[in-house]
Amino acid sequence: MFNLSGMRSALWGTRLSDASLPRLAIEGTTIVLSILVAFGIDAAWEERKERVREREAIEQLISEFEVVRDRLVTLDSVYEHGPFRGKAPLRELLGLMGSDRGSFSDARLDSLVASSLGGIEPELPDGALSAVVASGQLALIRSDSLRISLAEWMPHRETVQADAEGIGELTSDHLLPFLWRHASVRAVDVNTRYHVELGFGPFDRDHWPLLQSRMFENLINERLTILEAASGRLSEALDHAQVVLSLLRAELTEL
Repeated sequence: MFNLSGMRSALWGTRLSDASLPRLAIEGTTIVLSILVAFGIDAAWEERKERVREREAIEQLISEFEVVRDRLVTLDSVYEHGPFRGKAPLRELLGLMGSDRGSFSDARLDSLVASSLGGIEPELPDGALSAVVASGQLALIRSDSLRISLAEWMPHRETVQADAEGIGELTSDHLLPFLWRHASVRAVDVNTRYHVELGFGPFDRDHWPLLQSRMFENLINERLTILEAASGRLSEALDHAQVVLSLLRAELTEL
């Protein structure tokens, strides 16, 4: 005989299991959604922290590149018209080579000769950019063009620094020794800025013969050539710094 009671119990259990499936599905879905929401909140929080760090990095870079731009603008003016370092007084001095004694005042000659001695000090900061690169925060910047421009800036900075060092080496290795032998310049030293500390000359010995010296003319020509090349590269660095600054400001407005 068939066990009707057992069959009924089995069928009833099956119906209960079938009825619980939607509830189990809902519970499972709820658990999955809860996990996804938690992950989403965590990801959003991490994204927010990254954007905060990016903002801080960009603000620091903007402050630094504003200083860089201003110093490059000043240095550009120094290269062109600086009374002790610029191209203009060197051109004037070259134009006076061969002049006879008394053609102009001793003070003017002192000033022009002193213009061949001035050092160039770019003093371009790089602390913020170096810190951003070292900390890995550069990767937080979303703009590809900004990241590339920042990476390309360092060679420009190094070139400006190297040009300034080259001018200093010409002065210390060639101009100063020549003047010490032929003019005995009072207290001249490339690092002491004698023309700033002590004023123009006078030189201990007669300096008018300098204007007849082919060696002195060649040295002044060499310094002028270096200055002109350095000035061109500095203009490129200034253009690049301004591009970086514009990109930084644009990126900041999007945060």
